[in-house]
Amino acid sequence: MVLGAKVKLSNLNTNEIYCFSNASFIEDSVVLSIDFLKLQEHFFNNNILVKELMNSLLKKTHQLQSLVNRELVFDATAKVAYMLVSDLKMFNNLKRQDVSFMLHIQPETLSRVLKKLSRDNIIEIENQQVIIKDEIALNSIFKGVAI
Repeated sequence: MVLGAKVKLSNLNTNEIYCFSNASFIEDSVVLSIDFLKLQEHFFNNNILVKELMNSLLKKTHQLQSLVNRELVFDATAKVAYMLVSDLKMFNNLKRQDVSFMLHIQPETLSRVLKKLSRDNIIEIENQQVIIKDEIALNSIFKGVAI
C-alpha cells in the first residue's frame, strides 16, 4: 500500500483514475501498477467480480438460513436429524450431554428423540454409536421444516 496516496475510481465506464495526493515511501517498496484497460476488459466487462461476489453472498445467505433454521425453526427432532445427517462422526464422538448442550435441548429430550428415530427404523444404536438406516427419512424430518 502506498502511504499517503488516495486513488479514486469514479466511474467504471471511463478510463480515468484520479489521484488526490503524492506517494512517499519510508523504506524500499514496490508500487503496484495495474493496466486498467486490461482489468476492465477481463474482470469488469465480463462481470467476473460481480459473479464471485454474488456466489459469496449466496453462500453466506445459505449459511445464515441454516443457522436460523437450526436455532429458531427446528424442533428437537429436526435438530437431532440435522446433526446426524450433517456430522454423524462428531455426534458419535461426543457425549450425549455435550450433544444436547450443542443443540439447546435437554439430555432427556435427546434420549427420547433417539429412541423414537430408532423405533421408526430410521437409525440404529449399537454400543452408543448411531448408525443411519434410512437417510431419506432422516433428511425429510428437517427438510420439510424450513430448508
